[in-house]
Amino acid sequence: MRKKALIIVFLFSLFAIAREPNITVSLTKYKCSIGDKITAEVKVVTDSKAKVEFDIEKNEDKDIVVENYKTETKKLPEDMKLTTLTFTVQSFKLGDISIGKVKVKVDGKEYEKEIPKITVQSILPENKKKINPLKPQASIKPDYSYLKRYVKYALIAILILIILYFLLKKLIEKIKGREKKVEEKPEILESPCIEIKKLTSSLLGRTYLKEGRVKEFFVELSEIAKRFLGRVFDFDYESKTSEEIFELINGKVKIEEESLIKDFFEICDLVKFAKYLPEQSEINRTVNTLYQFADLICKRLKLEEEKGEEKDVQV
Repeated sequence: MRKKALIIVFLFSLFAIAREPNITVSLTKYKCSIGDKITAEVKVVTDSKAKVEFDIEKNEDKDIVVENYKTETKKLPEDMKLTTLTFTVQSFKLGDISIGKVKVKVDGKEYEKEIPKITVQSILPENKKKINPLKPQASIKPDYSYLKRYVKYALIAILILIILYFLLKKLIEKIKGREKKVEEKPEILESPCIEIKKLTSSLLGRTYLKEGRVKEFFVELSEIAKRFLGRVFDFDYESKTSEEIFELINGKVKIEEESLIKDFFEICDLVKFAKYLPEQSEINRTVNTLYQFADLICKRLKLEEEKGEEKDVQV
């Protein structure tokens, strides 16, 4: 009789456990670089009629961004269902990062799960070179006798340069007196929409990437983009930083165009200033981003011109 009672209790416990929701929290990856987007996924298996609610308690840290929440429900066999919450996590600081907790409420009963920690690593290589200790200088008296010789040579060189200057000046004056003045024809530039394709194609045809000169490639690619935007929106693009470019095009581009432009200059600045070494797929994606925002801007301006709006740009 006692054994039967124990079996009944055991079966009742199994039934109670089976009714409990199954909750799992996972990340697409647990190690990443600073600024990488990681997708978190919370899966809850319950009865098909159960009401499931989610609440994220994020760690109070401004350097951790949690966003893009999305909930989906899927029917499972045996009158069960799967409710999935996905969201993205970005960390802008290094180290082991605690994201926070997920609270799941099923039919009024609350369950709490810790979001797994992530390790954010630097994209810069560690410097493992050892620095040799400095050796004291030997007490040797300086010898300045060579300076007299250098001063003499310098005076002779200056005298020769002065003579050459006056000779060249007279020669140039004679040539100018004989020649007729010819008016210089203004340089006819191609439209920026055609020029950017030719400049980019020419850059891709060089050997920068084959020789491993990735930084030089991105410097020139960035200058091509600045020249295009400067010509299209009529501003001085030379010697401008990415931030200054954003300020100059503010209010002149659409949201989709602005997003592509910012993505393009962010990867360029990482390579130019943070010594980031992108993979071939990232290089291809950056070049495609340049083509995309240039194409969007050119099509929009052409459409506006066809509608009769006055534009002071070449399309």
